[in-house]
Amino acid sequence: AGDKGVVVYVRASSLPAAMHGQLLTDFGAEDEAATTVAGGQESLIEEMAPFENYILGMLTNYQQLPLDRLHNMLRLFVMSPKYDKSVDQLSSFLTYLINRGKVAVENGMYRKPSAPQPSSEN
Repeated sequence: AGDKGVVVYVRASSLPAAMHGQLLTDFGAEDEAATTVAGGQESLIEEMAPFENYILGMLTNYQQLPLDRLHNMLRLFVMSPKYDKSVDQLSSFLTYLINRGKVAVENGMYRKPSAPQPSSEN
């Protein structure tokens, strides 16, 4: 729903014996997997939405932070609602925020995106 084609793939730890040597498309698994993942992504976004303002506020105050520091600060300081998400969930939500233009990342450091520079045409 407006995620600009964000697709997240999860690696399977094992395959049923019937699938050994087969292509995933032979079983229609690609379509099912995409639907399940998209539904899971929407659920994660809903669960993480209350923390968006905290994340953006921290990036405003600290300019840039690595993923683990953001995660630890959310766990320590956000009490209502209680932040109980994993680092992977936070990483996925940050990717969603990046795709929406609310957050940027460079060399593992998350920050608010730079404001567009005004053109210097006279």
